Amino acid sequence: MTEPTAHPPHSGSDNPCQDALDGLYRYVDGEMSEDDRRQLDLHLLDCVGCESVFEFEVRVKHVIATRGRVRCPDEVRARLVEVVQTFSIEQRREA
Repeated sequence: MTEPTAHPPHSGSDNPCQDALDGLYRYVDGEMSEDDRRQLDLHLLDCVGCESVFEFEVRVKHVIATRGRVRCPDEVRARLVEVVQTFSIEQRREA
């Protein structure tokens, strides 16, 4: 039985850390296949440097997703709904 490799699938590099960093955003964004993710997780268990980079990127993504959102004022939202509805009615009349 073959032991799983402790690095992600090679993209032509002999450097598993470079391969891990090349897959960073696919990993963080959840766009990596389950097999590739498992292999990268194995690398991260053994490589403190890559693990730190990945943890930082996950935190940055979380901060961006949860902060900095500006709620649209109710008056503006109501006006936008009105404009969209008017546009929709006009388009149906022209069709």
